Amino acid sequence: MRCLDSILSFYPFEPVLRLLGATGLIVMIAAPFSARAAGQNQIAQSEKIETIPKSESNTNASITPFSQTGSLKGSVMESDTEHPLMGAKVTIVGIDTNTYTDSFGNFVISNIPAGMYQLKIYLRGYNAYKQEIQIINDQVTALTVGLHSLSVDLEEIVVTGTSTASARKEIGNSISILRSEDISMKPYTNMEDVLSANVSGVTLLPSSGLAGSGQVLRIRGINSISQGNDPLIYVDGIRIQNGSYSYAYSGSQQLTSTINDINPNDIDRIEIIKGAAATTLYGTEAAGGVIQIFTKSGLGVAAKPVWDFKMMHGINNQRTLWGPEGPSQAWWDAYGSKSKGLWLDQWLKNGWYREYALSIRGQTNDIGYFLSGRWQGDEGVMPQQDAEEWSLRGNVSFSPLENMQITFTNTLNRRRIRWMPDGDYANGFALNVLRGPFDRTNDQDEIIFLYQDFIDMQTHITSGVTVAYEPHPEISTQMTIGFDLMDLESLVQRDFKFRDSGGVRANRHHQSENYSLDIRAHYMPDLNSWLSSVTSVGFEIYDRQVKTMFAQSTGFPGPFDSLLTDGNEFLATEERLRDVKTGFFLQEVLGYEGKIFLTGGLRVDGHSAFGKDYGLQMYPKATLAYVLSEDDFLPNFIDTAKIRLAYGESGKAPGFFDSVSTWTATPSAGVKPGIVPINKGNSNLGPERTREIEAGIETSLLQGRLGLDATYYYQRTFDALVPVRQDPTLGIYEDVLDNVGVIENSGVEIALNATPIKKQNIVWDLSVALSTNKSKVVDMKNAPEIFLGFEQYIREGYPMVAFFGDKITNPNAIADPVLKEDQYIGPAYPTHTWQLGTMLNFFQNFYLSARGEIQAGHYMISGTAYQNIVRNVWPACFDEQLSIESGDLDDVTALQRWRCGADTDYSAHIYPADFFRLRYLALTYRFDQDWLEGWLNDAGITLAGTNLFTITSYGGLDP
Repeated sequence: MRCLDSILSFYPFEPVLRLLGATGLIVMIAAPFSARAAGQNQIAQSEKIETIPKSESNTNASITPFSQTGSLKGSVMESDTEHPLMGAKVTIVGIDTNTYTDSFGNFVISNIPAGMYQLKIYLRGYNAYKQEIQIINDQVTALTVGLHSLSVDLEEIVVTGTSTASARKEIGNSISILRSEDISMKPYTNMEDVLSANVSGVTLLPSSGLAGSGQVLRIRGINSISQGNDPLIYVDGIRIQNGSYSYAYSGSQQLTSTINDINPNDIDRIEIIKGAAATTLYGTEAAGGVIQIFTKSGLGVAAKPVWDFKMMHGINNQRTLWGPEGPSQAWWDAYGSKSKGLWLDQWLKNGWYREYALSIRGQTNDIGYFLSGRWQGDEGVMPQQDAEEWSLRGNVSFSPLENMQITFTNTLNRRRIRWMPDGDYANGFALNVLRGPFDRTNDQDEIIFLYQDFIDMQTHITSGVTVAYEPHPEISTQMTIGFDLMDLESLVQRDFKFRDSGGVRANRHHQSENYSLDIRAHYMPDLNSWLSSVTSVGFEIYDRQVKTMFAQSTGFPGPFDSLLTDGNEFLATEERLRDVKTGFFLQEVLGYEGKIFLTGGLRVDGHSAFGKDYGLQMYPKATLAYVLSEDDFLPNFIDTAKIRLAYGESGKAPGFFDSVSTWTATPSAGVKPGIVPINKGNSNLGPERTREIEAGIETSLLQGRLGLDATYYYQRTFDALVPVRQDPTLGIYEDVLDNVGVIENSGVEIALNATPIKKQNIVWDLSVALSTNKSKVVDMKNAPEIFLGFEQYIREGYPMVAFFGDKITNPNAIADPVLKEDQYIGPAYPTHTWQLGTMLNFFQNFYLSARGEIQAGHYMISGTAYQNIVRNVWPACFDEQLSIESGDLDDVTALQRWRCGADTDYSAHIYPADFFRLRYLALTYRFDQDWLEGWLNDAGITLAGTNLFTITSYGGLDP
């Protein structure tokens, strides 16, 4: 549980106060709200214009007797609820002036030359408003406007997967967008919380529940056997290290994710593209998808700066674990006096969570700035397990020339994690405490915590500059230079006293430096009223340098704090690697009457992994988007509608030295050491290539009351890099990669949003999303199957990563089990994922929200069940084991005899892992405006809980 004490947002324009949470129960705070002032006059849903003399208006504009100017003032409201809309951009075409509505939905523009103009009002997620207005000399034109929300906003500007900023209606491939308003009021403590159960086609698989731990992130399944499946991650146009920090020592068995180094409070929006049809412009390494994160800036903020402050306190709590069934009386009689929750309760505790965040953003003399800082302290529910993190961000934008904008972005994140030894580790927590008296510590489990320390210290720095320059109205250019540094130091200390080991100390220092350069130019000629064209060219360099040093010392003279130099035996390794990727692209976008858009593009990539010639590869793309709602044949209840079709290719490069022969030194009994081969290499090695075709529809209906975004995709990875066994007589004992694999993935992604009720005092939103993924290893060219451990294999003709093992043929018979060996059981990754969400806004100030997730179609092995059964301490099998031992088998089925008997094996404990989990439940109260002081613009408080319960039939502790 996490409890938030208070949260404040200091004056103006777009307060951001959030509520956050973690495992268990949470209390939290609110965030950007559309401010609703008590006593504010209600308006009609349609626009209303009137002209009043300036002397009767409340404008403060200063007009000379000879000036031919007037003023415009107005209010912008939500058409159904009549709530004021804050942050709407108001533009008068032909006048180089923009303004934004304040927290009451009001705006004023003064000193406008008299005449006829077109007024445009735009707010992200609402219909665009256009209206001819007349400005009369020495008078004020008053305007009230009602906007209705759009579940699919085709005018929204997107960047990811395109060569330049484009309206969503022009994009022919699927793209998912999360906005700052989607993140606020939710119990999110890190970026993985933000992505989890929020984006169809995106699956997160937790590695553990420890404080500071990360998750495995996958987009549209798995399409690579050997080269990883992590998506590329960009922050403000700078590519950062993706994937996980690697751990130093097998004792911790934990991973942390680099994407969690980004502060969710800093996010303006997140754009996610999911497959090769969308990632062509990113070329080699992009087949796993692309996530682009844009942080806030101060541009567009009203006169006064915006301060946001958040403080949250909460509690992490772990429920008692019993497995699929609670203990029987016989089990309780045997172990109940010593065990509470499989011997866990004596170690479990409530862990405090604290978070403090402060930011300021604003604009002064055309200089926009955003500065933020955050500190988190997160205690785990186990002894000596905690995480501490702080981060700083500074974004500055300015315009040295009228047609140039320069943006600097800098962020620093520091994290210190003290791990609990866990995982499949002989001296770890799970393999000892959960086994009761039959463990490896002689039931002295406290030594696991007292005499072992596993500490990670992580530093992540990202810095960059973007220069945007428009030398001509039809030509724009952009250059981004980025630097990303990821530094990890892992320390392991096992005390001299630990099981008479003599002590162990290990230190691993891993550093990854990533340099990027991205240059783009766009030509947008003014052709005619029915034809548009955008021609883009680009060039990219990505240079990655990795350094790893590991040292271990053992055998210390006594039980004191030790250094590496104090041990009796010493081992050290060092690794320095570098790879470089370059890419060029050319893209043309043709538009017809603003409703049909045809895109063609080509990416040419080179990669240092292919040797001196860089192995140039070409990746084409073609997309078609047709905005049906621009034509007149659709019925009036359809607000917007677009169909799209896309084809594209992207790839993945092999590792640093996969294509060349490599050797390593080996100790020798003689005077000089020798060398031995470690990789035969393959000079013909090329990249994996993924081709994808996708088709979809996006539509908003009934004035935003109903929205649908549906996609079908089919992707085929060919030339997949597969480890191939070599002839051992050649002296090569390691497998060598070869482009011999073919993998298929297909599925649908359907997101449905509805607003059944939308009135002044009550608004009810619902969302349902379904994503499916069917994978198959089509061909491995006679390469041997790949065993991944614990009954998991990669085999031709089956899903990517599948369980194989013995299968019982007579599970319900009262008889001895009959087994078939080496049978396919099922996939290891979910084939169906449902995401369910709801938000109820009542009495204007209260918000009740919830989100759940269903993952289904996959299997998981329970090593805990197997290991405890062989020790006769698993509650779900205890009574059956007593019956088996006594020979009383009249009520014991073949399945029970197999799972609970002395001959049980891991195959018996591969279970369906379908589950429903309530990701969060939150109740927010936002204070009335008239309760707040003049300097305080918005404030709220939220009580929330995360992971409150799980429904599953999984036979282990937790799926």
